[in-house]
Amino acid sequence: QPIVDDDLVLNTALVIEAQYDDEELYIVRRSIKQDRLLPEKVALDLQQVRPQLEIDDYDMIVRTYVPPYVGKEVTVPVIPDALKHEFVHSIHGILCHAGQRRTLELVSSRGWFPRMLDEASAIMQGCDICSRRTRPLIIKHDIGLFSPSLLKEASPFSVVCADVVYLPEPYLSQQCYVTKFACLLRLDGEDASSLQSAFEATWKTLGKKPSYLLTDNGAAFLKCDLTGVVRLYTAPRSSQSNGQIESLHRTVRMWMRSAMADDESLTVEQAIAKVMKAYNRSVHFSTGRIPADMLKLDTSSVEWQRLVDTAVLDAEKKIDSCTRHELYPGAVVRVRAVNKFDKVVTKTSETPFSERRWRVVGFLGASGLVTKSSDYGVYRKVKIVSDSETRILHVTRLVLCAPTEIDVLDLRRAMRRIAREESK
Repeated sequence: QPIVDDDLVLNTALVIEAQYDDEELYIVRRSIKQDRLLPEKVALDLQQVRPQLEIDDYDMIVRTYVPPYVGKEVTVPVIPDALKHEFVHSIHGILCHAGQRRTLELVSSRGWFPRMLDEASAIMQGCDICSRRTRPLIIKHDIGLFSPSLLKEASPFSVVCADVVYLPEPYLSQQCYVTKFACLLRLDGEDASSLQSAFEATWKTLGKKPSYLLTDNGAAFLKCDLTGVVRLYTAPRSSQSNGQIESLHRTVRMWMRSAMADDESLTVEQAIAKVMKAYNRSVHFSTGRIPADMLKLDTSSVEWQRLVDTAVLDAEKKIDSCTRHELYPGAVVRVRAVNKFDKVVTKTSETPFSERRWRVVGFLGASGLVTKSSDYGVYRKVKIVSDSETRILHVTRLVLCAPTEIDVLDLRRAMRRIAREESK
């Protein structure tokens, strides 16, 4: 039998038997029963935590402490040396070979052994599945913005992001913006009726229906008739503007590859079920909480108010940092090079900016061209000029030039002008 089953329940009988076979833990057991200090030959880590060790009602040596990444006191069994590798690998495998942060949180809250963090990290670094896995390209997605006033009134699963992910069959993915709880449901088709049926089936299973739903502006999503749900849409041809769901897709794909490499008998459906179970039952990075537990919270609870306050604070920071700019009339700027799909060119072999410099004339407001204002950062459209050519662009297309770039450009222009005059 495994030391940890798929529901993360520890096999206590196996642990107790191994504790009796372990020489140091046998000495610890005698010292606890006789209420004595540990002898010097016992490992120093065990000596230091001796006041926290005791024998529970099942004759198992346990330690009561506050583990890292958890933040609350727990009582966990002491894992013998003979079982610690199997213990770490079991939890690492159940979590579909997730990163060390998620794994260490569950390892430290399910058991303890000396130098646990160092040794568990070393065990995971030697994992065959993780070493064979292709390193993912970390892309910072632009998380879809929700207003702080909307998030203040949020309840579990009331503000939801949704999209279609191919694994390789199409699945409808949904994720709560506040709790980070996510779910996938296989689609019979990609038409509007199939999507609508999938939405309704998911909400019926969860017993919760969102108040706000963010999707892309695909034809199937636009035609969905979802009564009582306020529909929000991402920018056209901009998949990353729904960045939370895009990050979820990347995590699901990576964990699925690891789970199926670890167990070749798994089907795609079984792998998805295992991945989503691991995702919703492990601590999420942005909230520091377990999504499945947060979904069950009452809106009047202190824990839920903390979650909402964190989401509101993040939204306020994003609005301040993502929507404001540093452009002003007279500033020298460069224009981002784009292709026909209005996407920024980011190929490493090409410069993402044109060599041509432009000067900001002003910003377009409701009353016309704005050249004098106390705060230019709130304007989105800008008028620029270069060599008698005028353009009106969105501020995200422009980047402010550094003083050194301006000086070099002026020097080049002067040299070209001198060369033209000499040639005449």
